Amino acid sequence: MKRSSRRRAYTVLAAALLFLVALEVPALAASPANDSIASATALGAPPKRFEVDTRQATASANDGSCVHGHSVWFRTRPGVTRTVRLSTAGSDYDTVLAVFSGSRTNRTRIACADDSFDDSAASATQVRFVAGHTYWVAASACCSRTSPGGHLVLNTFLPTATAVTASVTSVETGAISGRLLVHGTTRCPTPTEFELDLSASQRVGAGANVARGDGFTYGLCDQQASSWSATLDSTTGWAFQTGTASVTLSGFGSDGFGFVEIEPQTDNFAVTGNPNARAR
Repeated sequence: MKRSSRRRAYTVLAAALLFLVALEVPALAASPANDSIASATALGAPPKRFEVDTRQATASANDGSCVHGHSVWFRTRPGVTRTVRLSTAGSDYDTVLAVFSGSRTNRTRIACADDSFDDSAASATQVRFVAGHTYWVAASACCSRTSPGGHLVLNTFLPTATAVTASVTSVETGAISGRLLVHGTTRCPTPTEFELDLSASQRVGAGANVARGDGFTYGLCDQQASSWSATLDSTTGWAFQTGTASVTLSGFGSDGFGFVEIEPQTDNFAVTGNPNARAR
């Protein structure tokens, strides 16, 4: 092969390899639209829910105190004076909230919140927004400029008493596993992290044989009813079966501003058989 032909062949081969590499290596995600305070997202009137991928968000030396890595910004200039609550419940990484008042280039920090919930790294703060004044909200990763970002959830809502309404909707068991699968729903007036504790007992077979087990589930609820499920394994050596079982539900919830206990409630439920049943 002539040298010029060989060079052309190498060039084509190199271009093909680069093309294949480009197909295999995904491009980095772009920075979020509200990465900078100059492009802050408008909060609008509560209640609102914002979701942002902050993994590619950056930080600036001018962000101010209480603003760490992978920060994103929100702004508001309310037309009416009201107290607003902000929380990052539902986020999948350790967050910090900072609130500033004033102009974009001359602002004063009025709130800083971190780890406001009992069992998570979510943050929450309450601010009185005065009509005609400008406010800036920064959500960042705790607690350094190198801390990783993630999936941010920012909730805004008006002050409301913390509450969790939880109920069991159905109970089923696997024909082989003998597990009990308990399904239900929750509803909360504010974005609330909850834990539900469940126990069940069932008389099986003849005599005094009893299947008994405990389990729990946790999640986030709001004004829209959300579904949950929990798996309970028998600890007595007797498998749960179709028929009737007694199920007790209790637990607690927190929205970053209040804590509420879910009083125990016990009911009998028909247990249906579903060999393919699994917790959602």
